[in-house]
Amino acid sequence: MYILYSGPSVYDDKPIVVIATTNSKNPKTGTMYQTWIMRQDIAPHDAVKTNDDSSVCGMCPLRPLSYKAVGLSRGCYVKAFQAPLSVWKAYHRGNYKHIPLEEFRAILTADQKGIRLGSYGDPASVPLSIWKSIGVGSNEFNHTGYTHAYLTPGFDKRYLDFLMLSLDPVTESVPAQFQNARTFRVIKTVDQVRPGEIICPASEEAGKLTNCQKCGLCAGLMSKAKNIAIVIH
Repeated sequence: MYILYSGPSVYDDKPIVVIATTNSKNPKTGTMYQTWIMRQDIAPHDAVKTNDDSSVCGMCPLRPLSYKAVGLSRGCYVKAFQAPLSVWKAYHRGNYKHIPLEEFRAILTADQKGIRLGSYGDPASVPLSIWKSIGVGSNEFNHTGYTHAYLTPGFDKRYLDFLMLSLDPVTESVPAQFQNARTFRVIKTVDQVRPGEIICPASEEAGKLTNCQKCGLCAGLMSKAKNIAIVIH
């Protein structure tokens, strides 16, 4: 579909690309636009083997070369050799075109599909101005977004205005400087839900009451809802 950004990563200045696709068949997210954040110059399945995925995933403990080192039995659920690789190959075939960000913002506002920030890659690896330019945080359409970037030195907490602070079995506690952030926490069982949290309304445990496209709760501080927890599968 569209290339939203090609330029240096916020994390390490290496070349990355942000691509937006549509027609998602993921029932949990609905038909939201999906955004794929990848190295321009290295295929995603190769980047995870060489640690170059740090350009788009930062210090996330769920990265393929990280999760075993921190004692986890499983890591990121997104397999880089599947959808990310397919999108990366299509990008290198010239199948996607650059679009002015104001034009893409108008599309998002008009069709109301919403947008998922970081179907692969961390949205905080992308300059804040890119997300602002397409209208994220403007209440013009729903979005979802999660970040582990608070683990990276120099993190700009303005991203938390529209991104959920992502917690996992390793990073279960919120650093003091981000105590006001809203969180999205992965848990093992429903009885681990904490005060101030609710189970993801689109999850099996909640009876799949909705989908991400309609829900809109995972929008950082834009939403006044409780923090969100989801049972890992």
